[in-house]
Amino acid sequence: MVVIFFGEYKGGSDNLVRQCLKKYCGLMRGVKRRDCSLNSARLAAIEALSDADIVISRSGKPRFENVPVEFSLTHSRGVYAAAFSERAVGLDIECERRPPSRAFAQLEAKNKCDFFLRWTRLEAFAKYTGEGLGFFLGGKEQIARRVKILEKTGVDAKNLPIMPAFAAAVACEPQEIIMVKN
Repeated sequence: MVVIFFGEYKGGSDNLVRQCLKKYCGLMRGVKRRDCSLNSARLAAIEALSDADIVISRSGKPRFENVPVEFSLTHSRGVYAAAFSERAVGLDIECERRPPSRAFAQLEAKNKCDFFLRWTRLEAFAKYTGEGLGFFLGGKEQIARRVKILEKTGVDAKNLPIMPAFAAAVACEPQEIIMVKN
């Protein structure tokens, strides 16, 4: 199960992630699932970590140290979204605006809305894998290869209805997604 918190925000990313982690644990405590390895005792222990350390992996992906929960945080123009799961997850949100012309051409988008729907799916997948956006530097051919890899992996990269004038997407293994507006 992936839980996505979203809403308006001001302030530091680390504190926002820690607050959402506590909310995630509280929510998961009420969920009875066979595939959930986070039992009540483990969830209580995670919640007690008021300052769960966030470290950056070699690939640049942030993660919790000593906490068996994956997360992905994204924000754009005062709106955030944070995804939490027991498995890898990637998330992106973008305020729809005038897209960069080079990237627009590389994605072969039909219009601004189409561009941001495509962009957020690709960026969510890049965050899922932890590899970042370097593949955009390779031009259309590299992006086309990336799309084919995404299609072959079995990872779901789907757009989400977060807020008007924003495009958002999550990349994760096929599973239930719960969205919680803060």
